Amino acid sequence: MKKNKIKTEVIILFLAGLVMLGSIKIWAPICKSTTMACFGTSKTLVILAILTLALAIQELFINTNKSYIIMLALGILVLAITYKNGLSTGFCPNPIMRCNKTDWWIKGSGLLIIVAGIMALTNSTKREKHQK
Repeated sequence: MKKNKIKTEVIILFLAGLVMLGSIKIWAPICKSTTMACFGTSKTLVILAILTLALAIQELFINTNKSYIIMLALGILVLAITYKNGLSTGFCPNPIMRCNKTDWWIKGSGLLIIVAGIMALTNSTKREKHQK
């Protein structure tokens, strides 16, 4: 009899999504001023957090072998958005602003998503070798 085990990468993805949403909305909220650089970044990150949670739920019910590609891309995108570049305005450069705390929470979540993607990649290659 085969047990349905929740994969570790699903738990990590779910936690990363919750940490992203929680840091933006609850324990390290972003300023409400629309003129601040972090305002637009936070709106984008909320969408990415929802996508992360949706990916975790999808992985819980549907086993896909190629989901690691989405996880790795999502983690890299989350990390890239936290920096000021052509993709995003990043967070406020002022070190006393509270959005700098949010920045660290988001970077940690991005790293967690990448770790989940690496775990899914190794599990996928193990399954492919086992099937051959």
